[in-house]
Amino acid sequence: MTRIFRRTLFLACGLAIASPARLVARAEPSASDSRGRATAVALNYCRAAFHRIRKYQSKRVLLEEQQKILDNLDLNGIDDEDVIRLYSAVLDEIGDIQIAERERKFFKDQFRRTMSRRLTVNAFVMAGQVATGQFASAVRTGVNSWWDYRDLGLRRDLDVWKVDRQRIQALVDKSSAFLDTFWKLAKKRSIPDRWLVRGDDLDRLEEAVCESDPAVRLRILKRMERFMECYPPYWYHVARTQQALGQLLAASDTYERLVDLGAGHFRKDDMLASALANRAIIQEYLEEPDAAKTAREALQFSTGVWEANLMCAYVLLRHGLRDEAEDAILRNLDVGLEEDRSLVALLSLY
Repeated sequence: MTRIFRRTLFLACGLAIASPARLVARAEPSASDSRGRATAVALNYCRAAFHRIRKYQSKRVLLEEQQKILDNLDLNGIDDEDVIRLYSAVLDEIGDIQIAERERKFFKDQFRRTMSRRLTVNAFVMAGQVATGQFASAVRTGVNSWWDYRDLGLRRDLDVWKVDRQRIQALVDKSSAFLDTFWKLAKKRSIPDRWLVRGDDLDRLEEAVCESDPAVRLRILKRMERFMECYPPYWYHVARTQQALGQLLAASDTYERLVDLGAGHFRKDDMLASALANRAIIQEYLEEPDAAKTAREALQFSTGVWEANLMCAYVLLRHGLRDEAEDAILRNLDVGLEEDRSLVALLSLY
């Protein structure tokens, strides 16, 4: 019995001594896992920007992606040179689209000018022949039809096709580079494939967000979670839907998860500012003590989201922080954001 007791005591002491080492061993994968997630988030933002640009190619989309994503990167939060190359490829794609659009417009305008010039010259020649009585020459000149200018149309189509062919080739090259870089970084950072979004995942998310029934939308979003784990906008839409359904505790937790995942990627992050402003108002409604702290954090992420500014001002005012609330409202008024509502909010302070 004594021998059994000694063995038990020895094992207990051994486990107690070994436990710190175990904790350290567990902490290392956690740090590596966190870095892998950060890389996955950066890759997903890059892929989403490239996908949206390729899908829509409108001037508004190009401008949004350039201003909100590419020109807004927090370079200190990017550890891999390959990620920077991917973002550079997206910028190149924006430039290529703009150049190709101008080239197409140039060739089409050139075709119209040449066609107009030929029509004018031929009409002038024939009118002159008729006016001077040169009916035989007028008969030989005759009347032109589309077939007489068909060669111009063919040259225009050929020039435009050359532009389109170059664009297609460039797009294929960039897509290949994306795939190659994604694979290398996934291996380097031990990133599971489910952390990386694909184009069809982004399309399904866009469709899900358009669902008008919040309950249906939430069910659809939940089914997509497996492949959206490292894409912050997904969690934003989940939290907004939970909030709309009155699932306030769940929404608050999801907003917190969103910030943990998405912070550090952009210099100014409108999405995180809105997320924390929503979390602050939820905490205020639930009478949680951290509401004012959350509102302050929200204001640190961006100054240009007028709704977040007003919501944070309301929370701060409720906690007696009148000066900070006033500053939050003045963020709108100083730059002309939603002046009417902001002015009403400012007057309510006094």
